[in-house]
Amino acid sequence: MRNPFISILGRLSVGKKLLLIYLLDLTAVIYISSILINEKYIAINFARDELRGNAYIATARDGLIDVALVGASGATDVRNGLPASPIFFVLFTLSL
Repeated sequence: MRNPFISILGRLSVGKKLLLIYLLDLTAVIYISSILINEKYIAINFARDELRGNAYIATARDGLIDVALVGASGATDVRNGLPASPIFFVLFTLSL
């Protein structure tokens, strides 16, 4: 008793067998290519997230440096003549 798949392949002409081989190989190439393209998109999105994080860190760093400079200089709030609130400067800087 022969395998039905082998008997179907045996009845195909040489051209159809070659076409079947070509299509199977092409399917594998397309599948692997889609995996590689997906990996590139993941790397691009990761780089975008890193850039976004660097911008956030730069803003937070500048705000914290401003707070430290104001705290070290003993500056006062111009409107009320009170000691400047560090949280005000952090929120103001982050909102820019």
